[in-house]
Amino acid sequence: MPMSAVLGVSAYYHDSAVALIVDGELRSAMQEERFSRRKNDAGLPRRAAKACLAHTGLTGEDLDKVIFYENPYARLERVTRSCLSHFPRAWRQFPAAMRSQIGNKIWVLDALAEDLGVQRSKIEYTDHHRSHAASAFFASPYPRAAVLTIDGMGEDVSCAIWLGEGRHLTRLCSIEYPHSIGLLYAAITAYLRIR
Repeated sequence: MPMSAVLGVSAYYHDSAVALIVDGELRSAMQEERFSRRKNDAGLPRRAAKACLAHTGLTGEDLDKVIFYENPYARLERVTRSCLSHFPRAWRQFPAAMRSQIGNKIWVLDALAEDLGVQRSKIEYTDHHRSHAASAFFASPYPRAAVLTIDGMGEDVSCAIWLGEGRHLTRLCSIEYPHSIGLLYAAITAYLRIR
Protein backbone atom coordinates (compact mmCIF):
# COMPACT_ATOMS: atom_id res chain seq x y z
CA MET A 1 0.00 0.00 0.00
CA PRO A 2 1.46 3.42 -0.95
CA MET A 3 2.35 5.84 1.81
CA SER A 4 0.41 9.08 2.30
CA ALA A 5 2.27 12.07 3.77
CA VAL A 6 0.65 15.43 4.57
CA LEU A 7 2.36 18.43 6.16
CA GLY A 8 0.13 20.96 7.94
CA VAL A 9 1.51 24.50 8.29
CA SER A 10 0.48 27.41 10.51
CA ALA A 11 2.31 30.73 10.16
CA TYR A 12 2.13 34.54 10.18
CA TYR A 13 -0.13 34.86 13.19
CA HIS A 14 1.53 33.48 16.32
CA ASP A 15 3.28 30.27 17.34
CA SER A 16 4.05 29.11 13.81
CA ALA A 17 4.33 25.34 13.60
CA VAL A 18 4.08 22.27 11.40
CA ALA A 19 2.65 18.80 11.85
CA LEU A 20 3.49 15.81 9.67
CA ILE A 21 0.85 13.11 9.21
CA VAL A 22 2.00 9.86 7.60
CA ASP A 23 -0.59 7.21 6.76
CA GLY A 24 -3.11 8.93 9.01
CA GLU A 25 -0.82 9.07 12.06
CA LEU A 26 0.96 12.05 13.56
CA ARG A 27 4.67 11.37 13.09
CA SER A 28 6.19 14.72 13.99
CA ALA A 29 5.13 18.22 15.07
CA MET A 30 7.37 21.18 15.80
CA GLN A 31 7.14 24.89 16.53
CA GLU A 32 9.45 27.34 14.78
CA GLU A 33 10.28 29.08 18.07
CA ARG A 34 12.27 25.99 19.14
CA PHE A 35 14.67 26.70 16.29
CA SER A 36 14.58 30.51 16.09
CA ARG A 37 14.66 31.01 19.88
CA ARG A 38 12.03 33.76 19.46
CA LYS A 39 9.05 33.22 21.77
CA ASN A 40 5.76 32.93 19.82
CA ASP A 41 7.65 33.17 16.50
CA ALA A 42 5.09 33.94 13.79
CA GLY A 43 7.37 33.53 10.78
CA LEU A 44 7.15 30.81 8.18
CA PRO A 45 8.25 27.60 9.99
CA ARG A 46 11.01 26.71 7.54
CA ARG A 47 13.35 25.07 10.04
CA ALA A 48 10.52 23.26 11.84
CA ALA A 49 9.28 21.82 8.52
CA LYS A 50 12.74 20.63 7.50
CA ALA A 51 13.27 19.12 10.96
CA CYS A 52 9.94 17.24 10.77
CA LEU A 53 10.90 15.79 7.42
CA ALA A 54 14.39 14.87 8.62
CA HIS A 55 12.95 13.28 11.78
CA THR A 56 10.86 10.91 9.64
CA GLY A 57 13.40 10.40 6.87
CA LEU A 58 11.21 12.09 4.26
CA THR A 59 11.90 14.87 1.79
CA GLY A 60 9.62 17.47 0.24
CA GLU A 61 9.26 15.22 -2.82
CA ASP A 62 7.69 12.53 -0.59
CA LEU A 63 4.83 14.80 0.48
CA ASP A 64 1.43 14.23 -1.11
CA LYS A 65 0.02 17.51 0.22
CA VAL A 66 1.07 20.57 2.15
CA ILE A 67 -1.88 22.35 3.77
CA PHE A 68 -1.80 25.96 5.00
CA TYR A 69 -4.21 26.47 7.90
CA GLU A 70 -6.36 29.24 6.40
CA ASN A 71 -7.24 30.94 3.16
CA PRO A 72 -5.75 34.46 3.22
CA TYR A 73 -7.84 35.53 0.21
CA ALA A 74 -11.06 34.74 2.08
CA ARG A 75 -9.78 36.66 5.11
CA LEU A 76 -8.80 39.60 2.90
CA GLU A 77 -12.31 39.62 1.46
CA ARG A 78 -13.85 39.71 4.95
CA VAL A 79 -11.57 42.53 6.12
CA THR A 80 -12.35 44.53 2.96
CA ARG A 81 -16.13 44.00 3.39
CA SER A 82 -15.90 45.03 7.05
CA CYS A 83 -13.93 48.21 6.32
CA LEU A 84 -16.20 49.19 3.44
CA SER A 85 -19.38 48.53 5.42
CA HIS A 86 -18.17 50.99 8.07
CA PHE A 87 -17.04 53.66 5.61
CA PRO A 88 -16.35 56.53 6.18
CA ARG A 89 -15.77 55.84 9.91
CA ALA A 90 -13.24 53.08 9.14
CA TRP A 91 -11.25 54.84 6.42
CA ARG A 92 -8.30 55.48 8.75
CA GLN A 93 -8.06 51.78 9.67
CA PHE A 94 -8.28 50.61 6.06
CA PRO A 95 -4.57 51.00 5.08
CA ALA A 96 -3.32 49.20 8.20
CA ALA A 97 -5.92 46.46 7.79
CA MET A 98 -4.88 45.90 4.18
CA ARG A 99 -1.15 45.83 5.04
CA SER A 100 -1.75 43.19 7.70
CA GLN A 101 -3.76 41.04 5.27
CA ILE A 102 -1.64 41.45 2.14
CA GLY A 103 1.52 40.38 3.91
CA ASN A 104 3.38 37.13 3.52
CA LYS A 105 0.26 34.92 3.70
CA ILE A 106 -0.67 35.84 0.13
CA TRP A 107 2.63 34.36 -1.12
CA VAL A 108 2.92 31.50 1.37
CA LEU A 109 2.17 28.69 -1.09
CA ASP A 110 5.02 29.74 -3.39
CA ALA A 111 7.37 30.17 -0.42
CA LEU A 112 6.54 26.68 0.86
CA ALA A 113 7.05 25.13 -2.58
CA GLU A 114 10.47 26.74 -2.88
CA ASP A 115 11.61 26.03 0.70
CA LEU A 116 10.47 22.41 0.82
CA GLY A 117 11.08 21.38 -2.77
CA VAL A 118 7.41 20.49 -3.22
CA GLN A 119 5.47 20.90 -6.46
CA ARG A 120 3.26 23.99 -6.18
CA SER A 121 0.23 21.92 -7.24
CA LYS A 122 0.54 19.85 -4.03
CA ILE A 123 0.17 22.89 -1.76
CA GLU A 124 -3.21 24.35 -0.85
CA TYR A 125 -5.16 26.40 1.64
CA THR A 126 -7.86 25.05 3.91
CA ASP A 127 -10.55 26.71 5.98
CA HIS A 128 -9.34 27.98 9.38
CA HIS A 129 -12.07 26.28 11.41
CA ARG A 130 -11.70 23.07 9.39
CA SER A 131 -8.06 23.09 10.55
CA HIS A 132 -9.18 23.32 14.17
CA ALA A 133 -11.81 20.61 13.72
CA ALA A 134 -9.40 18.28 11.92
CA SER A 135 -6.74 18.61 14.62
CA ALA A 136 -9.30 17.60 17.26
CA PHE A 137 -11.23 14.89 15.42
CA PHE A 138 -8.48 13.07 13.54
CA ALA A 139 -6.32 12.87 16.66
CA SER A 140 -9.21 11.45 18.71
CA PRO A 141 -9.95 7.74 19.15
CA TYR A 142 -13.53 8.17 17.90
CA PRO A 143 -14.70 7.02 14.45
CA ARG A 144 -17.70 9.40 14.64
CA ALA A 145 -18.03 12.57 16.72
CA ALA A 146 -19.44 16.07 16.88
CA VAL A 147 -16.76 18.76 16.90
CA LEU A 148 -17.21 22.34 18.13
CA THR A 149 -14.71 25.04 17.12
CA ILE A 150 -14.77 28.48 18.74
CA ASP A 151 -12.23 31.26 18.43
CA GLY A 152 -12.03 34.96 17.64
CA MET A 153 -12.56 34.39 13.93
CA GLY A 154 -11.26 32.46 10.99
CA GLU A 155 -11.72 33.77 7.49
CA ASP A 156 -15.32 34.76 8.22
CA VAL A 157 -16.49 32.19 10.79
CA SER A 158 -16.11 32.51 14.55
CA CYS A 159 -17.81 29.28 15.65
CA ALA A 160 -18.70 26.06 13.85
CA ILE A 161 -20.18 22.65 14.55
CA TRP A 162 -18.83 19.74 12.54
CA LEU A 163 -19.62 16.07 12.13
CA GLY A 164 -16.55 13.89 11.90
CA GLU A 165 -17.06 10.45 10.35
CA GLY A 166 -14.19 8.19 9.37
CA ARG A 167 -11.87 10.35 7.27
CA HIS A 168 -14.42 13.13 6.61
CA LEU A 169 -15.52 16.35 8.28
CA THR A 170 -18.81 18.02 7.40
CA ARG A 171 -19.67 21.49 8.67
CA LEU A 172 -23.22 21.41 10.00
CA CYS A 173 -23.63 25.05 11.01
CA SER A 174 -21.60 28.13 11.85
CA ILE A 175 -21.73 31.63 13.28
CA GLU A 176 -20.11 34.33 11.20
CA TYR A 177 -18.05 37.37 12.11
CA PRO A 178 -18.69 39.82 13.78
CA HIS A 179 -20.70 37.59 16.14
CA SER A 180 -17.92 36.00 18.17
CA ILE A 181 -17.61 34.67 21.70
CA GLY A 182 -13.83 34.68 21.19
CA LEU A 183 -13.76 38.41 20.37
CA LEU A 184 -16.10 39.15 23.27
CA TYR A 185 -13.74 37.24 25.59
CA ALA A 186 -10.73 39.15 24.18
CA ALA A 187 -12.48 42.50 24.67
CA ILE A 188 -13.44 41.72 28.27
CA THR A 189 -9.98 40.46 29.23
CA ALA A 190 -8.35 43.48 27.56
CA TYR A 191 -10.71 45.83 29.41
CA LEU A 192 -9.96 44.09 32.72
CA ARG A 193 -6.23 44.05 31.87
CA ILE A 194 -5.94 40.35 32.57
CA ARG A 195 -4.70 39.39 29.15
